[in-house]
Parts: sequence; structure tokens; C-alpha cells
Amino acid sequence: MKRNVLAAFAAAALLIGIGCSGGAGGTAGGGIAPPQAPIHAQSTKVTLFIPARPAGSIGKKSPAYVSAFTRSVGFTGAGITSQTFSTTALPNAYCSAVTGGWNCAFNVDLSIGSGTMTVTCYDADNGTGNILSATTTAIDIVGGQDNSIPLTLSGYAHLLTITVTPNAVAFGTPTDLSATWGATDAQGATIIGLPLNSTGNAVNPTLTSDAPSALAVGTLAGQTWTVHYDGTDISPSQMLHLTATGYSIDDTVVASSPTPSPTPSPTPTPTPTPTPTPSPTPSMAAFPTPAGSGYVEFTSAGAKALTVLEAGYNGNYTVSSDAPGVLSVVGGNGATFASSSGSATVNVTANTSGTANLTITDGGGQVLVVPVRVTISTITIGWAQAHYVAKGA
Repeated sequence: MKRNVLAAFAAAALLIGIGCSGGAGGTAGGGIAPPQAPIHAQSTKVTLFIPARPAGSIGKKSPAYVSAFTRSVGFTGAGITSQTFSTTALPNAYCSAVTGGWNCAFNVDLSIGSGTMTVTCYDADNGTGNILSATTTAIDIVGGQDNSIPLTLSGYAHLLTITVTPNAVAFGTPTDLSATWGATDAQGATIIGLPLNSTGNAVNPTLTSDAPSALAVGTLAGQTWTVHYDGTDISPSQMLHLTATGYSIDDTVVASSPTPSPTPSPTPTPTPTPTPTPSPTPSMAAFPTPAGSGYVEFTSAGAKALTVLEAGYNGNYTVSSDAPGVLSVVGGNGATFASSSGSATVNVTANTSGTANLTITDGGGQVLVVPVRVTISTITIGWAQAHYVAKGA
């Protein structure tokens, strides 16, 4: 996890002091003293400022800096005796406290004349661990004077970073995004400026898109690419890939989905009100029922009764006979008879032999026609006159 508290860093200017030995005496008789042998190398004081280490975690470093997390400093180069100095525990024999950090003076053996010098800062003791920053510079040491050599130390990238602004786009809105790359060192501090890779060479990153037609990467300017989003649908997200030799990192561009056009709800088809199914009208029946001949048989004259049944009907029946001389309705045609609990008694009178149709009508207009046959048997008793003839003796 990257640490995010500010640390102080400073440009490193090495103040290199060279002291020359000069002959002061002369020869006897006031002659000229012979010249001294030339000085080819001598111990030279190199002064380096190391910022105070932060109490918390790390923030950003200047592009020209000595890291506050420097634990040792190494000097190498042509004509230089390789030396490493510890800065793990401060103050120490080389470094004393000053405002904002530590002023370190290292005695480095440098050759007089032209050459190169490499200064390397490490995050561990004795020139071990990770390189935090380094530089190689040409030097030209002049004897007999102080030599000031400005140095710019470059940070060594441990991980690459990429920052995309904005990191979200809206469907249908073309947008230009900025994708800026950077790096952090082995201690997690962000390096401002162009870092070096682990071999001390420049980091040459490339940026690619998973959707190159809709999310197109432009030309790198400094440390930033312009990435053009054309407004088409790339939801829910697309990746941008930052790569360099030995490094890779991805970042996500979040994209909104197109808002679907609402589908109009179909107009509901009105449900027709069903026509109520009429309850079946209870049928009427008369008892006695017609015999196999199709008639209700009455075989004697006089009062007769028929029972009319109609389930659930409690109204009146109107009764008429089409042959009242044969079968008459008590009360006359059109007489009414009340029904109770679906049953009514109709009173008629059989008058003489013959047929008649008895018409029974309920209050709802339902009609029941009952054929009736009246058969009255007549027994005639006659008197026979007996004639007796007397026979003579």
C-alpha cells in the first residue's frame, strides 16, 4: 500500500574541497627550491545534505533529491577509490544535525583532473538493498582550490503508477481524458519527474486501450497522454494498460450504460363484463304425472287434486281448463293457487268422460300444460221380465 505522508528532499550539491601542498622554503644561498612532485589524488571532503526522515509515511520527492530514507551512500568512478558511507543511524561520524536534516561530510579519494563520478543512495546499510536515487556526472578536479560540482540525482522506479482524469465517462458525451504516468521508489514515495529503471536507464512506457476505437490513446507529451472517448457504449468499464520493460500496471475507466428508451406500456384491453349466465328457471311438474297414454287419468267423477312442484317458487299459479265440461277448475278458469316451499295443490273437478288440457302458469310466465283424460265407468242395471209357460199335465 502506498504511504502518503510528506517527506522532505533536497537537490544534492556536492562541495568538493581539494587542498594542495605548496613548498614554502628555499635552498641555501637563496636558490630556487626544486618543484614538488605533482599530486595525483588526495582525500577530498564531499558534503551531502540528507533531509530529516518523516515521522509518518511518505509523500512526494523532488525530481532532484537525496531521499530521506537513504541508509548508505556509495561513491564510484574512474580514478576514484570505491567507498560506501553509512547513514543508517544519525547523527554519526559523518553527519551532524542541521535545520531540516543532516549535513554529511564524506572524505572521498578523488583524482585531480577529469573523470566521472557516480553517487548512489541506498535504502539499506553498506551499499545494499534498493537504489533510491543515483547519478553519474563528469568531474574536473582542479588542485589548489575548492571544487563545487552540482549533482542531480534521479529516482529509481520500483513501481509505475497511472492516474486517469476523469476516470469515468458518460455514454453519449465525447470526453478527453488525461492519463499521466509516474513511479514510486522502493520506499513507496512518489517520484516527481522522469525516473530511471532498475538498470539506471530511462523508463519508456507505452499506454494501450482495451477499446482503441472508442477509447483512443493519443501521443505522449511529457508524462501525459490524451485519451479520447468518442461517446459510444463501452459500459461497464474498459482498461488502460501502462507497460514498460520490467513494469506493468492497469487502470479502469468506468463508463455509464445508455439509458434505455422506456417501452410504452400497452394500453390494457378492457375486460368485457361477462354477460351473466341466467340461472335456469326451475321447471314445473304436476303429480300425478301423465301415464303411458300421455294423460293424467281420472276414472271417477268428483273433486280431484294435482300437486305442482317448482323448486324455490313461492308465488301463485293461475289455472285454466280448455274443457271445463269435462274437467273444471275449482274457482273457475283463472283461479289462483298459492305455492309454498315450491309446492302447490291445484283443485279440479272431473265432470264427465272426455279429455281436457289443464294450463298452469307461474308468476314468471312459465307454462305447464297437463293433458287429463276423464273416464267415468257407468254400470246400467236392467230388469228382465221372466215369462213362465205352464205346461199341461
